[in-house]
Amino acid sequence: MKTNKLTIFVAIFCALLLAACSSSSKQQISPMKLFPFSNGVRFGYADMEGKVVIQPQFDRAYMFRDGVALVGVGTGNDTRWGYVKEDGTVLAEPTYMEATQFNEGLAWVVSEDGCPTAIDTKGKVQIEAKEAHHVRCFSEGLAAFSVEVEPHQYLWGFMNTSGKVVIEPQFESVGDFSEGLAAVETGMGCDYIDKNGKRVITGFPSYEKQDFHNDRIVAEKNEQLTFKTLYDKKGKEVLTTDYVEIYPDGGLFYFEALDHQGWMDKNGKVVLKIDLDKQVGAFGDADLALFLKDGKFGYINRKCKEAIPAQFERAFPFSGGHAVVMKDRHIGVINEKGEFTVEPKFDHGTKYYSALDVYGSVVETYPKTANGVTTRYIDPELLANTQITSKGVGPIKINMKLSDIPKTVKYLYDSVVVEHYDNDNDEMVGFQAMATFYQKGRPLFGAGSWDGKTVESIGVGFDQRSSVVNPIYFQADERRLHLKDSFKSYISDHKLKKTTVESCGGPLSYYDLQGLKVYTGWTGAIEQFEIGEYLILWD
Repeated sequence: MKTNKLTIFVAIFCALLLAACSSSSKQQISPMKLFPFSNGVRFGYADMEGKVVIQPQFDRAYMFRDGVALVGVGTGNDTRWGYVKEDGTVLAEPTYMEATQFNEGLAWVVSEDGCPTAIDTKGKVQIEAKEAHHVRCFSEGLAAFSVEVEPHQYLWGFMNTSGKVVIEPQFESVGDFSEGLAAVETGMGCDYIDKNGKRVITGFPSYEKQDFHNDRIVAEKNEQLTFKTLYDKKGKEVLTTDYVEIYPDGGLFYFEALDHQGWMDKNGKVVLKIDLDKQVGAFGDADLALFLKDGKFGYINRKCKEAIPAQFERAFPFSGGHAVVMKDRHIGVINEKGEFTVEPKFDHGTKYYSALDVYGSVVETYPKTANGVTTRYIDPELLANTQITSKGVGPIKINMKLSDIPKTVKYLYDSVVVEHYDNDNDEMVGFQAMATFYQKGRPLFGAGSWDGKTVESIGVGFDQRSSVVNPIYFQADERRLHLKDSFKSYISDHKLKKTTVESCGGPLSYYDLQGLKVYTGWTGAIEQFEIGEYLILWD
């Protein structure tokens, strides 16, 4: 039998859809009242009658949870995130650097230079987690968070909805709470703890930190990693049959065996069977589930009979009695009888599938931060006291010996760890040696040596998302400036004059700022800084 690209695509699509829709109900979306649509360029929202409620204005638009939807403006790392409400009003303008979807009435956001902050559905700040490095969405009233104990080394614990730490950070990795338990990684697999941090299942042989559903978790079968099975809350296997795949699905579990597939209860009793040659999705809380036939999508009922014939190019799970479908390359909405309540008239746009990847309960694709955020916070006193001089930055000076830079120094009142490493074999980096200063896991500045002995270049304030030198901050007029986002406005506010000079690589432009030459490239982005004869920063 031939396998074409479409068959492979739809098989993967159904598998992801089944996995997403069968996840814990703790993250289910609101019953659908509005759905995202595209005008070919931007996203907006329409209601169940096809009336446009929120005009297209976003580059990303996701399904509603707790009556609020996550939206984004921009692309890639330049995307800024905000929220809209089902009544069409804006809860928060798209200004956040990172943001999660709402869950249990709270969402995590991170502003420029900010710490993870939890807001409620009215936009009011409830928690400021300044000590946290990474925070995930709340699940059963607790949110997993990490703190940095050594540079690039983190321990995880849990906080409640008041921001109080209820389980101290002590685990290398954790799952989320479900049915009162959460997985924590050990050297041999996983243990499961309760909400007091007590280990109630120990020595679980799988590293997969799965959620509980109906008193069961799905994991690999002992010593047979090609098969899945169910375990109870004592960590004991409850199935005798080997299954290739198992997914939780509402009150049941979907399974796929070598010669058949269907649904079973938590004790392994088969309650529904379906032909193996059909590809199906999950029921979730609905009475209909997706299936795929001859490259088209339709829906089956809970007797595994075709309820809505396969006719759609794309289709998504039912929510609140409605489902988004694509027909003739346009988006519409159907009811459980298969009737169009919104005729397929909307453009889907190039990003529409990623918009509906969060239609189920788990965000499988972009934005990867939709279930968690990472801090961008650096103590403002640290930045306010950063000193740029004609000879260097902080405790490092140009022309000092690299060996004179201590392994650990006190910078202001926080301990800063210095990491030395050689680049003899890395022609792309150029430097023979580097010393990078870290505080709370974030690079503050670094010293580079071309000869491996003498400091000849100093970088200030690196971007935490990149392993290469990528400046963000400098001090001017007692004002901390974010280079990437604010330099153009700074130029305008201070009426800085641009000077263009010739170089071997072509013309270069720079702005003079208190004796500091700030060079920009043809895109306007900052490329390097110079103080006098010293090159101290580059992008």
